[in-house]
Amino acid sequence: MNRSKRLSVLLLVLVIFCVLTLGVSKYEERKEKIKNSDEIIMELNSEDVTELSWEYESKTFAFHKDENWLYDEDEHFPVNEEKIDQLLKNFQSFGVSFVIEDAEDISQYGLSDPLCTIHIGMGEENYEILLGNYSEMDEERYVSIGDGNVYLVQDDPLDSFDIELSDMIRQNEIPEMESVTEIQFAGSENYKAVYRRIIRFLIVRRTYILLKKVPGSCL
Repeated sequence: MNRSKRLSVLLLVLVIFCVLTLGVSKYEERKEKIKNSDEIIMELNSEDVTELSWEYESKTFAFHKDENWLYDEDEHFPVNEEKIDQLLKNFQSFGVSFVIEDAEDISQYGLSDPLCTIHIGMGEENYEILLGNYSEMDEERYVSIGDGNVYLVQDDPLDSFDIELSDMIRQNEIPEMESVTEIQFAGSENYKAVYRRIIRFLIVRRTYILLKKVPGSCL
């Protein structure tokens, strides 16, 4: 093999070595962007939140606050404000256990077509939280908050947002029957029952006595 051929072979080997070195370098650079983390990526005060909505599967719910929380589609809907607070509590101190910085292909984490999208409005500040695939290996959920990173979170918000509209209804408190002195029934027939205290043989017992029809009475 003459000198020129040896130089060509050496040059080819050098090029291959440089390409491999560059590839390993890029891989290591990419690898360094995937790391464990105990970062708090979101902190909010539920008192400052004025809008909350989410889309999960075929369901979409939206609420806004005007002194009290209201359901966007029906402002007469009795909203359970404690339930709103429970939902927002997921993000009061939203911590992660794993971060993928500057993720290029979020589809592999289920975030290009997320399972659930949550919108939180705080005046001029707004958040959009995407909930993606569940990692069976880590037993955690992939999440994005729109900052270019992908996170794994141990406390899965999807558990809280997988609910029905009926779960958001404020339930009226039922009074203790010991304090009830009168009950009225209205409909095609109207009745009133009044409590009277009856003492017999030194035994006190509680009795409701049906008195009469009450024309035109209502609840």
